[in-house]
Amino acid sequence: MDNGWIKLHRKLQKWEWYQDSIAVHLFLHLLLSANHEDKQWQGVEVRRGQLITGRNSLSADTGITPQSIRTYLNKLKSTNEITTQSTNKYTIITISNYESYQIKEDKTNQQVNQQTNQQLTINQPATNHKQEYKELKNDKKEIVLPSIISKEDWNKWIEHRKKQKKPMTEYAKELAIKKLTRLNKEGYNPKDIINHSVENNYQGLYPDINKKPIQKNEFGY
Repeated sequence: MDNGWIKLHRKLQKWEWYQDSIAVHLFLHLLLSANHEDKQWQGVEVRRGQLITGRNSLSADTGITPQSIRTYLNKLKSTNEITTQSTNKYTIITISNYESYQIKEDKTNQQVNQQTNQQLTINQPATNHKQEYKELKNDKKEIVLPSIISKEDWNKWIEHRKKQKKPMTEYAKELAIKKLTRLNKEGYNPKDIINHSVENNYQGLYPDINKKPIQKNEFGY
């Protein structure tokens, strides 16, 4: 298992399953076990926020009975915390909102955050006004879509997230566009990714792993 840590927000205390100790135990185990970056496992691509496992493995790792594992996985699926894709050998579990839980920060962002925290200590009221103005400007910023993503498909994804009562922030939209662009370079069609994710009621964008990506030549065709 990799060394490192995960982020855990205090809002977890307001989570609907928080008073169910088994649900909390299992979900935290999934967060700790999920890939923090894309990897290959026996020819299968396991993406950031996903893990390959099974009921018996989860039971052995957590001490929760296999029957309870099945019950609680279904509970987490019912509230869109996770999605699963099963084969006769293993199950791929996807943490639906992993990017929101574990946003990557580079050193530059960390330095900016440290400076902002220092400014908050020195001049709390003034900084709050600036932040409110910045958020107001960001809300009005129009997302520019790359040519590979049609406006119709993009709006379909935005409406899907609204129906899930998980509307996307501007930052989340930018991350989604970057992800679709990256997957397109790997040979996946953004339209197919959006349709697959909507049809399976995912909160994140994931290609159909059962479909092989289109192989592009050296010119990108």
